[in-house]
Amino acid sequence: MRILLISVPYKLESKLEEQGAFGVVRNTIPALGLAYLGAVAERDGHEVKILDDISIRGRETICQAARDFQPDVVGAASVTPA
Repeated sequence: MRILLISVPYKLESKLEEQGAFGVVRNTIPALGLAYLGAVAERDGHEVKILDDISIRGRETICQAARDFQPDVVGAASVTPA
């Protein structure tokens, strides 16, 4: 089975950014949860591809990866700022 796991990117923008105090905050830590899931799936003989926030450059990147990889299953993980 071909499994595509995606760590959905998010941007945190604030009023302070408009004033030049802060830039856009992006996920900078690899999605370890997806890595654990992928490792178990690979151990069980499945083909896994993980797209994380670092490799995603927009919605088209995700769509193109899905077309190229042709997964049987797609999983997505996301986080929100607290």
